[in-house]
Formats: sequence, structure tokens, C-alpha cells
Amino acid sequence: MSFFTWYVNISGSQIHVFSIVAVSWCLLSVTFAQKTHPIHIRMINALLVLLLGHFIYEDIFIIIMGTVGRSTDAIILYAAITIGIGAVMVIVDKQYPSYKPDEQVFLMLLALLIVFGAMYYTGWFHRLQVWYGCPSCPDPHNALWAASKILGFAVPVPLIKEENWR
Repeated sequence: MSFFTWYVNISGSQIHVFSIVAVSWCLLSVTFAQKTHPIHIRMINALLVLLLGHFIYEDIFIIIMGTVGRSTDAIILYAAITIGIGAVMVIVDKQYPSYKPDEQVFLMLLALLIVFGAMYYTGWFHRLQVWYGCPSCPDPHNALWAASKILGFAVPVPLIKEENWR
């Protein structure tokens, strides 16, 4: 069994153990480190940005999909985790300034919303609901889904600005 497939069940919603460990490591390493090497800060920033992108993707996905296969607390739980990751990013940014929002973040978020709209318009979410109920039915995952997943992880990447590190 892989560590990456372990889940914690919180209020009927499953959260990856890896996500919880990763965010905890970022927060603890920045909070308790007296002197942190710039490479470690870059690793923390990369991890936080990827986790933020993942949870933004999941938030939008759950809102559009509904609570099929999840409890009704899933929206609140994922939104709380997204806010928590944002709070950790604010703490990191206070000690090691490295984030600066710009128009690229909003353009990528808009592109993600357009792809989700296309998925909704083409009936992808309905096919996914059918697939959840009937695993032998055709798998709905396609290029639109892959594009949404890639955009979801990429949305917060333009936040990282290393001007203060040079």
C-alpha cells in the first residue's frame, strides 16, 4: 500500500494524509527554523503553491459536481483547508517575502473556470456520476479533465516572485 493513497476520514470526507503531512511540514519548518536555507524556502514555496492549486481545483470541482460520493461537509472542509494553506503562505511570506499576486494568476483562474464550464456543458460531470455508480461503464476522464487538472495545479504558480532573494 502506498503512502500517497492513505486517507483520513474527517466528517465523512476523505483527505490525503500526504496533503496534511506536507502542509504541517511547511508550517513547522518555517515556524521553528532559526536559519532556513533559500533552497528549503523554495521547496516549501513550491509545495505550498502546488497544494493551494490542488485544493482550489478540488473546491471548484466539488461546487460544480455536488456532493456525489462525498458528504455535504466536503465543501466546507476543502474550503477550510484552502484557507489554511493560504494562511501558511502568509506566515511564510512574512518571514521570507516571496509571493506577489499579478494578473497571470487571475488569467489562469479564468482559464480553469472556462475549462470547467466546457466540462459541464459537454456533460462530463454527469458521465462521472454514472461512472461512480457503475465502474464497468466507460471512464469519462479525457483531455478536458487533464487540462483542468493541469490548470488547477498551475493557477497559483505565478504567485512566486523571487526578486527579494537575489
